[in-house]
Amino acid sequence: MIPLKPSIDTHQRQMTWPFTIDQVIWLLIGVGVLLRTVQYGLNISLWIDEAFISLNIINRSFLELLQPLDYRQGAPYGFLLLEKLAVSLLGTQEWVLRLVPFLAGVTSLWLFRSVALALVSPATAAIALGLFVFSDRLIYFSAEVKQYSTDVAVALLLYWVIIRGLDKPLRWQRAVGIALLGAIALWFSHPAVFALAGIGLTLVIRAIQQQGRADLQKYIAIFTVWLSSFVGFYWITLRPLTQNEALQNSFGQKHGAFMPLPTSLESLNWYVENFLGFFNDPVGIPAVALAACFFVVGLCALWRSRPLTMALLLMPIGLTLLASGLQQYPFKARLILFLVPFAILILAEGARLMAAQLAAHQRFIGALLIVALFFQPVHYAVNNLRNPAFITDDSSYQRVREHFRPVIAYLQDNRQPGDVIYIYYAAQYAFRYYLEQFDFEDLIQGESVWPEANSDWFEPALPSYPPQLIVGAYARGDWSVFQSELEAIKGNSRVWVLLTHVRDRRSSIDEEDIFLHLLDQAGVQKDTFSDVESYAYLYDLSSSG
Repeated sequence: MIPLKPSIDTHQRQMTWPFTIDQVIWLLIGVGVLLRTVQYGLNISLWIDEAFISLNIINRSFLELLQPLDYRQGAPYGFLLLEKLAVSLLGTQEWVLRLVPFLAGVTSLWLFRSVALALVSPATAAIALGLFVFSDRLIYFSAEVKQYSTDVAVALLLYWVIIRGLDKPLRWQRAVGIALLGAIALWFSHPAVFALAGIGLTLVIRAIQQQGRADLQKYIAIFTVWLSSFVGFYWITLRPLTQNEALQNSFGQKHGAFMPLPTSLESLNWYVENFLGFFNDPVGIPAVALAACFFVVGLCALWRSRPLTMALLLMPIGLTLLASGLQQYPFKARLILFLVPFAILILAEGARLMAAQLAAHQRFIGALLIVALFFQPVHYAVNNLRNPAFITDDSSYQRVREHFRPVIAYLQDNRQPGDVIYIYYAAQYAFRYYLEQFDFEDLIQGESVWPEANSDWFEPALPSYPPQLIVGAYARGDWSVFQSELEAIKGNSRVWVLLTHVRDRRSSIDEEDIFLHLLDQAGVQKDTFSDVESYAYLYDLSSSG
């Protein structure tokens, strides 16, 4: 039988350290729990992406969550079920909505340790765990109301349960347990199918090579159960997403998330950009060239010494790329966060090997290379501990997004009877969520007017209640819409304008500047309050008569 990991070599036994590798590993887990707890404890406002999914969770019943979600959202039913259960028992506060991702993020630390120690040497496991602990995106998504942290936990759970018994004959009792676990996991994580398929294909190939007919029969039975579950969950939850033109166009045209055929220089450039970009986001190592080098070295090393381990780690990545090429799953950023553990283990093996192969008088070079690998992830983690709103040149590393709650609180404390409130179209989702936490009942009176849904993404969530509450219609790129709404509220001496999510990160247009320019032409600014990417402006528009 091919071993999953090697025994510790003679050189490793002779090395002396102030701490044992096991102590370092547990220390890293403690640091990982601290970093994720601090991020969770910030209890920041829901930003637009979180508000989209949270409104579905809060306003729908358990059964209604099986239907296609509002606001072009998609999430596995198991995740939605856990979220709905949490808010039903504990309330609808932000910390409750983020509880499931947080618990998944913390649990992933222990699961990753277990998987790493089962697949690679303790030294490689320590390096990999360090990268896992300080990965900025893993920290961030452990405190966001999205399923990506759960995706990581589910993938690691599947690997932990399945690979720890590979050195023993597969008994029917264990086969039944694996079959049921995989069938259930598919309902809790969309990309769990790639982890299961990766494990399954690897084990089938191994069984065929070893002529293990009895094991092959059990694997076929397991895959039949998995496939049956996959068909059900695909038909109910995934099919509407794959047929959603708005989502497909966004992933394909705006994000370039689908792998093209290598038929031109432009398409070949996609492979280079996404291979290197993968190590930056979502893996969390901005030193992409160094990370890519370690990854290639790790692959080669595993191919020579432990092909089974290499296949187990590489297969989910390859299958996700294949699905991307078939336009079925986007290979981009947070959507492939579940692949981070596999990539980290491969590149950590390369880093350990390169450092170990250097001569004694060159050891400092190996140490410097590993320090360079860790430098920016640790830098971001430390700076975010000191200043949670720390923003780098790369917006993908931003931890605090659209902190709208303090802006709404300022509005509540400073508005007066008769004030008009204008809500920018992209701010309506967070505002609707916070309506129950603040006293705005006087605004929700009279005849409601729903704006026309003229955007695939910004489906209305809140109607206007003129004249006291005006919810803007989608106006990105068409300022005549806002100008007509501005005409309707002229003549009022106190008009509050609430803005958040005003900047399209793929555009040079700053809608806040355009809004303020039009408002300054129409009246006089009397007050302002802002927090991270969220703003309240008070204007006197009475002079425009």
